[in-house]
Amino acid sequence: MKQQIIDRVAALRQWMSAQGIDCLVVPTADPHDSEYLPARWQTRQWLTGFTGSAGLALLAHEGGWLWTDSRYFLQAEQELAGTPFHLMREGEADVPTPAQWLESLAQDLSRPLTVGYVPEMTSLDLFESLQAKNLVLQPTAAPFDLFWTDRPERPQSTIVVQAEADAGQSVADKLRQVRQRLAEQTETAAWGCLLNDLSEIAWLLNIRGADVDYNPFVLAYFLLTPSGATLFVDAAKVSDAARAHLAANGIAVRGYEDWADLTAYGLEELLLPRGMNCAVLQCSRGYERTAWIDSPIPLLRAVKNAAEVDGFRRSMERDGVAMVRFMRWLDEAMATGQQLTEYDVHLRLTALRAENDRFCSLSFPTIAAYGPNGAIVHYEPEAETATPLAPRGTRTAPPTSRAPSPSARSRTRSAASIRSCSAPTSPWPWAPIPRAQWACRLMPWAVRTCGSMALTLVTARATVWVRASAFTRGRTRFARMCAPAPSCPSAQAWS
Repeated sequence: MKQQIIDRVAALRQWMSAQGIDCLVVPTADPHDSEYLPARWQTRQWLTGFTGSAGLALLAHEGGWLWTDSRYFLQAEQELAGTPFHLMREGEADVPTPAQWLESLAQDLSRPLTVGYVPEMTSLDLFESLQAKNLVLQPTAAPFDLFWTDRPERPQSTIVVQAEADAGQSVADKLRQVRQRLAEQTETAAWGCLLNDLSEIAWLLNIRGADVDYNPFVLAYFLLTPSGATLFVDAAKVSDAARAHLAANGIAVRGYEDWADLTAYGLEELLLPRGMNCAVLQCSRGYERTAWIDSPIPLLRAVKNAAEVDGFRRSMERDGVAMVRFMRWLDEAMATGQQLTEYDVHLRLTALRAENDRFCSLSFPTIAAYGPNGAIVHYEPEAETATPLAPRGTRTAPPTSRAPSPSARSRTRSAASIRSCSAPTSPWPWAPIPRAQWACRLMPWAVRTCGSMALTLVTARATVWVRASAFTRGRTRFARMCAPAPSCPSAQAWS
């Protein structure tokens, strides 16, 4: 694999020389500003070998650098070893930003530094950070098609219509609210807003898909005007039911790439969210006015209706059952001396979650880490390299299942981390809670307090030991929830 990386870098450098490019920017990005990328746009991983979900690579003729945050420092050190790329520890003192680093490289030249970028993978924020420096920015067609011979095509999952009973709000009502808020951000009546955020499109149109791992999204753009709407999506994705659903809400359907020509809509002003890619920015220069706006959809989505809240709770209850079954299985496996690895834990937990008839997929890869691997924040076990488990220490496995929840992302993600061991290795000052009585209540609570505290479960045969973090508000909230049960610790026990 390391030699493949070296060969790819050499080929790209030859291409850069032919194009007159001094440095190539390769962000972790797709045209939709997604957190998780379809395989087609995992170009940074293909080029560097670094598999973390966040990072930006710069490739120059005399060097290569990769920026990532502290979650991935250990992982990046391991995966970049033996490649032409050096780790830049983002956020640490004296570590420059990519734009600052490019500016320093330009000082060594007698001319401005020419920086190549792929417009569809470059956000406005990244573009502006580079534009602020003394750099020549050169848009280029994606060079990866030339060297990535087996580069995947765009995914083609079928659109699934979300029932209004699950969404809790009709498409017509959502469109009305968004139009009202967009109209407040422009002075012309002939405006159009082009959306590229897949989560916003899924929520707004009550549609789901499977184009993006761990997310129920469909690759698409969406144009909203005062009197019309158009979904730009590959025709193969649109089932008869989806076409009827869209038509019933006054939404036309055009090809995925047809967003590039909006002249037929007679727009006087094009409204673009700041997460839009630079390929759209280049096409928008033909309009009389283009305005960058804050999309109103995130704030609308943030207010959950009763159907969405109920969906979250039901989803967490179902996942809580799977987690309890998993913890019992792990206890018994350790007690009987079964030979397990981190990868076996991942397979078993995923299988238990998949037994639920409403399971769709995980919401992120299972983090099952044992021993030193627990220090790697987003560690993902692999069959070939997974560490064997022993009846001592800790094993980390966060809840990651996803069911068809009413939220646009439909995740059952929580701030909780599950650490299980065969038996406590030191005196525990916390009272045990009967597993059958409380375990299913823990997951909904963890979601409600997401961001305010962490939950640690330590299994000891038939009980679940619970310890709250140092956040007083979270401790008090948990104590209040547990108060009716005679076996639960009092609020003073959490102080």
